[in-house]
Amino acid sequence: MFALAPSFLTRILTSYTVSNFIDRALLIVFMWWVTELNRPSLVTIFLIISLLPHLINCPFSGKIIKRFNPVKVVLFSDTVKSLVFLCYGVFLLTSNSAPHFIELVVLSFIASLGTSLFNPAMMSLPVYLSDCALRQQKVSSYLSLSFSLSIIGGPLLGASMLKLNNGAAIFLLAGFFYFIAVINNYHLRNQCVLPIKAAEENHTPKKWSDYKNIIFLLVCFCCINLVFMPIQNFIPLYTKFILQGDAHVFALLETALGVGSILGALLLIKWGIKIKSGIWLMPPFLLAALGYMLFAMVNNLPGAMIALTLLGAALSVGNILSINYYHSRLTPDFVPQVMAMVNTISSAAGPLAMGVCGLFIQYFGLTKTMMFYSLCMILISVNIAFIKALETNRRKAYEMA
Repeated sequence: MFALAPSFLTRILTSYTVSNFIDRALLIVFMWWVTELNRPSLVTIFLIISLLPHLINCPFSGKIIKRFNPVKVVLFSDTVKSLVFLCYGVFLLTSNSAPHFIELVVLSFIASLGTSLFNPAMMSLPVYLSDCALRQQKVSSYLSLSFSLSIIGGPLLGASMLKLNNGAAIFLLAGFFYFIAVINNYHLRNQCVLPIKAAEENHTPKKWSDYKNIIFLLVCFCCINLVFMPIQNFIPLYTKFILQGDAHVFALLETALGVGSILGALLLIKWGIKIKSGIWLMPPFLLAALGYMLFAMVNNLPGAMIALTLLGAALSVGNILSINYYHSRLTPDFVPQVMAMVNTISSAAGPLAMGVCGLFIQYFGLTKTMMFYSLCMILISVNIAFIKALETNRRKAYEMA
């Protein structure tokens, strides 16, 4: 059963959605401003510095979430971002100046520092809401749905904010929305506690060597991210060179991927899937790999949209089931640590993967590179089957003990 009232979940999801939309919108705003400086090296510097907090904070964020609770950590993250953006907006307003590159880098670093706590805290939340795996899965599905909506809506909001053509107004508006999220969650800060069953399990000492199946799955997750992230490179290039399309076609393909992610989350909200073994994670990732391959093979807009929708839906289901697998196989004290690892992998894989992808495209061409990446994803998906052997060995070790 749920440990907390449904109203708790509604309020926390509302705030999560607001924060995600503003995060995505500000990313578009920042990237546009940096791009307008006409110095590509500055874009690289900006992205690297924005990534650093996720790497630096990885060893600590899990311990912080465990020491307090997910809601308090989320409140802290949104409060810091709200105060920083409001203060900077007031500064721009009173000084009548425009944002400078160094200031944008500092702001992005602070925002990323908050996000490096915010994301693993929200991914750890389901174990605080219920000790039932299927209900934890439903919460994770709602979180994934919110994130997918922000991927589509965030850039639109960012484009609307840019039309204000006023840096002070943009930052004051962003700070205000973060403040709304804080107010919405404030009275929930002391209500988020582990269910009784989970709290009892928390007394069982565990170490990383006890979770070889989890380590294996994290390695697979890292490999999948390295193979999937270049889709952000492939879509615009595919639009221009294969479909001979314009920005409208590009937007349609991006929307198809986002719609697929939403459909995947809705599928698990409506019909949960009970994971009896880690091998159950293989089918959705394999289906995503087939969607990837289909995208590489077709050369028309309808086929590409169908392929990307399939890819987005299958990958969404695979990611949610993976998170659910972590929740149901880990003791609660380990959940925040693993979620911090998942967040770091998701954040760090992107720049590395897209850099390597650029070299592949340069030497082998777009179509061959896309086909190679889809084959790699099939191989990784099939390898997930080996988790069954690790689970069997772990079960035998416990029986012998």
